[in-house]
Amino acid sequence: MLMHYKTGTGIIQKVISKSPALKLKTSNTIGVRFLSSHYKFAVAGGGAGGCAVASKLVKHGDVAVIDPADTHYYQPLWTLVGAGIKAMKDTSRPQTDCIPANAHWFDEGVKEFEPDQNSLIMSNGRKITYDYLVVALGMELRFDKIKGLTETLGKNGVCSNYGPGRIIWM
Repeated sequence: MLMHYKTGTGIIQKVISKSPALKLKTSNTIGVRFLSSHYKFAVAGGGAGGCAVASKLVKHGDVAVIDPADTHYYQPLWTLVGAGIKAMKDTSRPQTDCIPANAHWFDEGVKEFEPDQNSLIMSNGRKITYDYLVVALGMELRFDKIKGLTETLGKNGVCSNYGPGRIIWM
C-alpha cells in the first residue's frame, strides 16, 4: 500500500493507493501530529535511482521517499527519443505508479540536510528524522548557465537529450 502525503495549509491529506496499477485513491484529512516523523530509511529523490533503492529498503523497515514531482520520467530512455526510436510519452508515468508499495511518499522537495541530527527539512518546513539516508536527487539542468543556449535549443541543429520539451529529433 503506497502512502502519499499531500501537504496543505496546516494539514496533510493522506492518499492511499492499494495498488499502483489500480490507482484506487481515497482521500481523508489527518492532522500532522498523527504522521510519523521518524523513518528507518529516508530517500531523498524519487527518480529511477531513488525508487530502485526504496523498493529494496521497504523489506528492511519503514521508508520515506521525498520528491516533489508528480510525474516520473525515465531519463535513460530520452536518448532513444532523441534518436527517433521512442516517443516522449513512453518515458513518463505518474509518480504514484513508481513509488514502491509500503513506502511513504512526501511530495515535497528537500530544503536542508542535517546529517549531525540524522534529519532533513522538507520544503514545507516539516522535519523528518531517519536512521539511514539515501541521497538520489539526480541532476538539475541549468541550460541558462551557457550563454545563448536556452534561446538556441531547437534551432540550427542544437538539441539536448535531457529535459522534457527539450528533446528534439532533427
